[in-house]
Amino acid sequence: MRKTLLITMVATLTCSTYSHAGEMSPGTVYAASSAIASVGSSALVSGIILSPVLLPVALVIQSVTKDKEQKTALVAARDPENKNVTMKLPLNAAEEGNLKAGDKITLEKAPEGTGAYLKKEGKALVHMVKQQESGLSTNQVIPAK
Repeated sequence: MRKTLLITMVATLTCSTYSHAGEMSPGTVYAASSAIASVGSSALVSGIILSPVLLPVALVIQSVTKDKEQKTALVAARDPENKNVTMKLPLNAAEEGNLKAGDKITLEKAPEGTGAYLKKEGKALVHMVKQQESGLSTNQVIPAK
């Protein structure tokens, strides 16, 4: 997430610099920065919560199934009421967080916008959204007809 934010800021600063140099009109700068912000916001939605859950919630991981072909990990967990919660997240987030059965994780509402942060030991691993909120804002591949 930090990389995406940094790239977005650098790209916006670059467009702004060109605008001040007279090479880009203000409308072009606005359009470019809007496109960059759109790409940045879609990159923030990295995982999908596949089960209904009320936030915030503490979870205990039951299993982590990694799919190296699709570069995703399916995390099955239980909440304090013993309800199952399933999440699909990027493989790199699961590996960087060293997620495994028995780990305690939390889903906390994002301070701004929609979704939640998946955290382990207080460190945010990935931004998550509920399945019904994912829509076109995720990085899902749209099949060709």
